[in-house]
Amino acid sequence: MIEQLTDGLVRLTLHNDAPHLDDDNVTPWRNYGDFVRWSPEPSLPHYYTAPIDMPSRPIQEHLIHVFFSQCHPILPTISRSMFFDHLNVKGPLITPLLLNIMYAHAARHVQDSAVPGSHIFYNRARRLVDDFLDVPRVSTVIALLYMASYNNNEDPSNSNHMDHSRVHRSSRAWMYSGMAVRMCLELGLHTANYSSQMSQFDVELRKRVLWTCYVMDKLESCMTERPWMLRAKDIALDFPTPLPEDDVQERSVLEGFGQLCRLMILMERVIHFFAYDIKNRNNNANTNGSNTNGLWTLQEENQTLRLLDEVGQWRDSLPETLQWSPSHNNVPASSIVTNLHLVYYDLELSLVMCCRYQDERLHRERRRTLANTITHLVSLTIHHPHLMYTFGLTAFSAIFAALTHAADFEHPVIQIAEDAKLQFRKTLEDVRAIVEHVPIRDMRNFARLVDLTLQPPHATTSITDTTLPSIQQQHMSNRPATTTMAPFSTTAGLVPSPFATFDPSCLPSSSSTSAATMAQANKGASSGSVSSSTSATEPPKSIEPADYTFELISVADEWARTLMYQ
Repeated sequence: MIEQLTDGLVRLTLHNDAPHLDDDNVTPWRNYGDFVRWSPEPSLPHYYTAPIDMPSRPIQEHLIHVFFSQCHPILPTISRSMFFDHLNVKGPLITPLLLNIMYAHAARHVQDSAVPGSHIFYNRARRLVDDFLDVPRVSTVIALLYMASYNNNEDPSNSNHMDHSRVHRSSRAWMYSGMAVRMCLELGLHTANYSSQMSQFDVELRKRVLWTCYVMDKLESCMTERPWMLRAKDIALDFPTPLPEDDVQERSVLEGFGQLCRLMILMERVIHFFAYDIKNRNNNANTNGSNTNGLWTLQEENQTLRLLDEVGQWRDSLPETLQWSPSHNNVPASSIVTNLHLVYYDLELSLVMCCRYQDERLHRERRRTLANTITHLVSLTIHHPHLMYTFGLTAFSAIFAALTHAADFEHPVIQIAEDAKLQFRKTLEDVRAIVEHVPIRDMRNFARLVDLTLQPPHATTSITDTTLPSIQQQHMSNRPATTTMAPFSTTAGLVPSPFATFDPSCLPSSSSTSAATMAQANKGASSGSVSSSTSATEPPKSIEPADYTFELISVADEWARTLMYQ
């Protein structure tokens, strides 16, 4: 409207007569969103509230090289050529915020005492965020996406520098990605309203930023069951395309990213179907007097099968360079291939698990095959860290597979039941190897439960009611109940063989109270819960600072001292 009024005032000034505006131009709803225009990147802030000191030039050059060789294939938002074009002319894309978070990612892959730790660069970037929020910039959107990705991958080796714990930052990735999407919309990157004077570089950069926001938005929505912000039908841009100066590796990365975007569009349809379509049908039926809540009808089954067909067609249409088939020694060629297929198998298994009217035997067989494949891929990402996208995605996939394996423990065919227990234990070991890297609340308690489950039968005497108080004391002092594991370490000290058969009897059972506590906790884990049990034998958790009022008011109250804070 300001643009329309400005045009009218200009004409009034030039012609000294009343400006004429057509009704069609004045009506706001008729042109909703059309006035959002792409704009050039503004200049940098005039001052910063945090220090912007940088390491020496050789260290920065080394970190930039590491970033584009190790981190860029997972975060293909800005290409090497794009970055260096701006770096050579000190363009507006090169900001202290973006540089610091890029260095934070790269420093994780550098074992050199002369290079500052990744947490130093990350904390600098975190303090600089506020300086870049008032004026939207493409470079800020990229930096926020990188910060969200950084927070999705915790590094226990730096835990002493991360203001106490990862639990206090468990939602930071979600917040940063939401800020990135908001600023992306503020810049109008979801539209195609760009000037013909914009270079191919500028257009391509904004396409990559927009679709990276979309992919991250869908992955987080899927894994955390939160509403998404970007819808495919709101995006007027096609997928990113290579620039003339992009090399073979960059083109390969971009090809994989384009396929991931297509898979995320399918993912959005799946989420929408289960989150809205089915619920709306049930609500409408209830309004008409029919109680259909919780019913799975043939209509939903047929739609699920159609979605399964579309997901399968996506996989079959992948170019040969992105294909992968599960086999014992078949390691994917890159992290792009690995995570494309990991997300694909997660999605396919989630749909197969919903089917009710298929042949029961074929349904269970397909489910087992998919879960075994996910377990295999998860194991590959742990043994080959360069293949991993985020710890969160790997942990999500592993837990999903473990739950699927556990459903076959009581299968009438003994061999299938034994194989399920073997796969379950193998998957649980993989979960334990990465669980402390995942910034989710109460993950420490879940890690303790996994350790107890993985105890070999001969070790049952090592954890009894007499030793539980020491474990509990460690928990009360906010120290891990088990030794913090090095990245991708296994529980070799606890498990005699990586393929040992799962044995529920390995849980402590020296007293009825202890056995009941662990049985209840084990039941919660098998249903997907990571919350601790509220048994009387469990000590009270440390009261959070936000709850200090209750502690002061009821310090002598038994209830206040035994309350379990989640």
